[in-house]
Amino acid sequence: MPAKTTTTVACLLDGLRFVGDNYVLLSHEATPVVHGIYNNVKLREGTLELLPELASAVKTLEVEDGEKLIVDVGQWRPRQVASGLPVKALVVPEIRGPVRRAWFRPSPVEVLLALAPHPRSTSCRTTAAR
Repeated sequence: MPAKTTTTVACLLDGLRFVGDNYVLLSHEATPVVHGIYNNVKLREGTLELLPELASAVKTLEVEDGEKLIVDVGQWRPRQVASGLPVKALVVPEIRGPVRRAWFRPSPVEVLLALAPHPRSTSCRTTAAR
């Protein structure tokens, strides 16, 4: 199943800008700005089958079992790397099998929980399909 990094790379292939994948800094200003820390993405096994155009961007295809492939986005797509961008919205999907999707405006507490380093935080509610 495609995940966060696969989605990030697909967005890059479609021309969107890149600030970061796993770790970014968020400035506390009137209009928050997200700042990049690392210019790389780490790909799980199977990602190259989904996005074969990435093969030439991978630093090395020879990695230990369980290790991820690394793409330096700064070298691969330098014009798409942004050091920072204004935050317009925060979307944290939660995948739970067959569902109906629903959007909602989170409370300030829910936003903080979504920003916390916990993979199960959410600000996109889903309800089971009937």
